Amino acid sequence: LNDQLNVIKYTLIARRSRHFAGTRNLRRGINSNGYVANYIETEQIVTKCQTLLSTYRSSSLIQIRGSVPLYWSHINIYTPSPDIQLESMDHELKPLIKHFQRFQSFGYQSIYVLNLIRRNNKHVREFLLGSAYTNAVEYINQISSNNKEDNDSNDNDSYL
Repeated sequence: LNDQLNVIKYTLIARRSRHFAGTRNLRRGINSNGYVANYIETEQIVTKCQTLLSTYRSSSLIQIRGSVPLYWSHINIYTPSPDIQLESMDHELKPLIKHFQRFQSFGYQSIYVLNLIRRNNKHVREFLLGSAYTNAVEYINQISSNNKEDNDSNDNDSYL
C-alpha cells in the first residue's frame, strides 16, 4: 500500500533448520537434542512508514512448523500409506521439553500449539500419533503448572 503520506511494507522471511535436516519421508519426529525434522520458521513483518514524520511502526508474527516432536518413524516408506512406528513415552519428554524451552529462550512471549493431525479413528495411524502428542503436551503443561505452584512464583516458567 502506498499513498503520499504512508507506505506499508510487507516482508516475508523463511528459515529452515540445519539441525535435523533430511528428506520429508526419511526424517520424522524429534532427536535427543529437541530438534524436529522438517523445521521451518516463517516470519511475517508489516511496517508502516509515515513519510512526513519519518516514523516507522512494525509488527511481526512468527509461525513455526515441523514434524511432530515425538520419537516416531514410518515403516516401509515405499508404500502409499506407510505405517507409523511410535516409540514409548518414557524417554521422550526431555527432548520435547527442550524443544519448547528453546522457543522461550528466543524470547517468544506466547506459544500456541496447533495440532494438525487427523483426529478420527478412520486414520488409525495418524490418530495414535496425534493422541500421543496431545497427551505429551498436556503432561508437560501439568508439570509446568505444578512447578509454578511449588515455587509460588509469578514468573512465566511454563513449557507451553
